[in-house]
Amino acid sequence: PEPMACLRVVLLAVLVADAIASCPAWVFTPKNFGIISNGSFSLVVNRGDLETNITTCTPSNSLLFDPNTINNASAATTAVSAFSGFYGTTHIEFSVTLGNCTVTDKLYVHVVPTSSEVDGKVWPECTEGVQNTKYQALSSGVGPVQVSLSFPEGYTCPTGFQLVGNECVNIDECRTGSVCGTSQSCVDTQGSFTCQAAYYMSGVGLNQLGVLATGTKHTSHYEAVPIVDSPTVLDACAGHDYIIWRTASGFFGTGNSLRGQLGTGNGFTATTPVPAFDDTSSGRAPANVSEFFCGASHAVFKYLDGVVVTFGDNTYGQLGVNPSTLSFRATPQTLNFTSPATITVADGTTYWTTATGDAYGIGRNDKGQLGFFGGSPSYTAIHIIGPTSGGAHTTSPGVAVAQIASSAFTALFLLSDGTVWYTGESSKGEACTYFSTYMPSQVNTLSSVTAMASGLYHSFFLSSGIVLGCGVYADGQVPLNGSTGYNIFVTGSTGVTQVPLPFSGIAGLAACQQHSWFLSPDHVLYNSGASPTGALGKYVAAQTEATRSDVVTGTRKVVCGADFSVFLHKTPLYSGL
Repeated sequence: PEPMACLRVVLLAVLVADAIASCPAWVFTPKNFGIISNGSFSLVVNRGDLETNITTCTPSNSLLFDPNTINNASAATTAVSAFSGFYGTTHIEFSVTLGNCTVTDKLYVHVVPTSSEVDGKVWPECTEGVQNTKYQALSSGVGPVQVSLSFPEGYTCPTGFQLVGNECVNIDECRTGSVCGTSQSCVDTQGSFTCQAAYYMSGVGLNQLGVLATGTKHTSHYEAVPIVDSPTVLDACAGHDYIIWRTASGFFGTGNSLRGQLGTGNGFTATTPVPAFDDTSSGRAPANVSEFFCGASHAVFKYLDGVVVTFGDNTYGQLGVNPSTLSFRATPQTLNFTSPATITVADGTTYWTTATGDAYGIGRNDKGQLGFFGGSPSYTAIHIIGPTSGGAHTTSPGVAVAQIASSAFTALFLLSDGTVWYTGESSKGEACTYFSTYMPSQVNTLSSVTAMASGLYHSFFLSSGIVLGCGVYADGQVPLNGSTGYNIFVTGSTGVTQVPLPFSGIAGLAACQQHSWFLSPDHVLYNSGASPTGALGKYVAAQTEATRSDVVTGTRKVVCGADFSVFLHKTPLYSGL
């Protein structure tokens, strides 16, 4: 089914926290409780002759208790608790004074998209049968109450669900094992399934803490070794010394989890694949993850309903929590923003853009990566740049941000008009200029850019079908056919130059710590840079030309760690094809 835009509200509990003995008991009745045509919902709570309405109009608004809707009350005051993100469990705190009687209450609610899985169950589509649903009577007085749903007779669940008792339960089409054939992997979704290309996964380079899944640690591999020797990997990301990847059966990882980088605990390293990303306590299913990203030592996962969770190192507050109270997190926790348009995770920072194209960040700021002076990190969101003004540190060029690329010290912002802005370090030319900045500034030498990638001290930009590069190229990080330089931006009066590649067009590239990978349209790999520990699939101190590499064949994606490279490829590692 198509994603359902409406919402449901589940009353989890109502607690009478403080009431004068002579005050009449509250009675909660679900009057006009349901989903209406414009996607909003209305809940009416009755207390004798006092009727209050709690209403929200759109998912972008906070859930509000409106004191103006209180009838027959001589005086009323309201205190609304902070509501972090529209989806999730929260409560509304309110105090009502009627004569000499004051009652304070908390109304606990859980708000999720109608199509989301909760305990493996979903409500029906908003357009079918909701107005005819029946609600069980609520108990009155002090104590927990529960609103339950029952379907009218003859109700048919939406496509992809089956009626089990009073529940529409998702049908797992992937259990048959044959719906996608042998060349693709089946991924179950709520009410449907998708067939995705699946790949082998191999790696080269420094096997720091067992990241290459060989069962050993601290060895260098100059030839590719299999990490997953079957075509089951759907996607992968890599941090400084860990990898997380996805298959149809869930998430797995290798390498360093001493600070919770794999999301299943801390204090261990994995030299062979282990399950990763354990978010079972939230009730969310791994199949509902839409995207996932690895930073140097922390990771961020986004669900289909817009909820974002994170885990790993929190030295700079990149998990959205004060680092003085939380140094790392070994299992996922919810970030205080929902439904980001894009997410970028770097070394100690987490960036995202909103639907309006505004860019925000949390975490490291020692070089001005968050766009303000002072060097202090921030675990609360900083509005950095975008079309909307008003933040204390916001730069507003009036144009939406389309993409963010970031190294440890520099953040690059690609705007929808093709211009590029940056904040942070650029003394080595990584932002195509000599000048570092603590507030977003435009890179005047770049225009018509459609995509970007950042290495440690070098950057690439795709413009009009060609690859442009700038930054350190002492070891060939930016390959210039023999030219080398350091602490200066790439040659040319404009500060940026075309990267000479031995093929036309570009299917993908990876800017890594000291090396780079380029993927031709026919899926042939080329590389450049330094490879003392085998990150290029060979030993080389400095390779200043983009040179063909047959370390694996049929590559579709390359991801980089600090001193290793990982490939998702279609052909078996030792097929010779």
